[in-house]
Amino acid sequence: MGVRELTESRTTDQTIDEVASGKKSTRKNADYFIGTTKMQVPRAKMEITPYIKDGMIEDWELFDKMVEYLYGECLHAQSQDHSVLFTEAAVSL
Repeated sequence: MGVRELTESRTTDQTIDEVASGKKSTRKNADYFIGTTKMQVPRAKMEITPYIKDGMIEDWELFDKMVEYLYGECLHAQSQDHSVLFTEAAVSL
């Protein structure tokens, strides 16, 4: 997933979730580029950023953007009509 931080602030308002959790989103002012076609185009200040590390989701904002992309662009379905179950990887000893 490609992420490009925007320098100018789009808005200074916090969302209800941010106020409730007591933290501000780190990527509120960013453009996201998902998919092979969009990521192959060179863009100034764009970074390829993974959201999974060692099989665990590290960046929930990026994961949320990926799920939105999958439902909208790949599946062409509404998320409320098609639920998904995510589980943790099994521990191997």
